[in-house]
Amino acid sequence: MLRDAALVTATRWAVYNKLKETGLSIESSSGARTKMNLIMCGLPKEHYYDACCVGKSKPLRLHIAATRVQQITAKGRGVHSRTNLSKYGFPVGYLPRHKEYFGFQTGDLIKAAIPKGKKRRLARPGSLPQFRKF
Repeated sequence: MLRDAALVTATRWAVYNKLKETGLSIESSSGARTKMNLIMCGLPKEHYYDACCVGKSKPLRLHIAATRVQQITAKGRGVHSRTNLSKYGFPVGYLPRHKEYFGFQTGDLIKAAIPKGKKRRLARPGSLPQFRKF
């Protein structure tokens, strides 16, 4: 663990020194200075605000146009193998090629009204059976 941290630090300083050789205006500072700048600007501790408050030359006024940050959840790309195999290696079932059926896909939260039948109710996420294409 300590060895990995030393490697990351050495790499960071190597990149910093190479950038400094280009003659561009480069600035580096500690996490404590960044935290102080965040507090002075009245910003919450988030990575997207950290970039605005690094170093001595933080902006005097910071105009933030976005009121929220969009969060995206990866759903994956499915599986490569399209066939389930038995313990002897023979195909026993086939997996679907698409991850979306009837407008639903992995991770969707749904609410369904079931007006008739023995299972009549308002179904919430997690209480419905899994949908399968036959």
